[in-house]
Amino acid sequence: MKFADELQVAKSAAIEAGELLTSYFGQQKFYHHKEDQSLVSKADKESEKLLSEKLLAAYPKSEFIGEETGVRKGLNDFQRRWAVDPLDGTTNFIYGIPMYCVSIGMQFENEWVLGVVYNPQTKDMYWGVKDQGAFHNDRKINIGNATSLSEAVIGIGRAFSEIYLDSIRDFYKFLSNVRAVRSLGAAAIDMARVAEGALDVYV
Repeated sequence: MKFADELQVAKSAAIEAGELLTSYFGQQKFYHHKEDQSLVSKADKESEKLLSEKLLAAYPKSEFIGEETGVRKGLNDFQRRWAVDPLDGTTNFIYGIPMYCVSIGMQFENEWVLGVVYNPQTKDMYWGVKDQGAFHNDRKINIGNATSLSEAVIGIGRAFSEIYLDSIRDFYKFLSNVRAVRSLGAAAIDMARVAEGALDVYV
């Protein structure tokens, strides 16, 4: 399999970061607010540090982009770019809701080729490699077959912006046309569930 080594490194890093997150799960005292009022925890930062160390130890000439620390500076002529969300679903995590994940993506020569999403509470690992399919643990997955809004189960997330507030009435009018609405609180898991047909759309 092309990118098999990178995939194994990403999976291993996600599992290790997930174990670290589990040790903090449900502990509300380890967090503060960002400027946009979203939450960030001590676990976010430690998970990102671990991911950076693991991915760059395996591929030291890579660029690394973390949600909390931003872009690693000073690199030229790199082939790989890692982008991570060390803890997607921070509010769920802080409040003891077992729906959160570690998310890792990799570009090779400026093209996204690999992704891993791991929920350490359920041990669900979603992963995919360009032109080789997407998988839930070891099972190959496919999108659903809904052909209209009335057949669709929609996953929704909350945007931390005034745009969200301004458009909420139109948005809920749109939702009245669908079969059902779900909000899991972790965008990467929602999108992974679209990939396996458990949701039809994520917005």
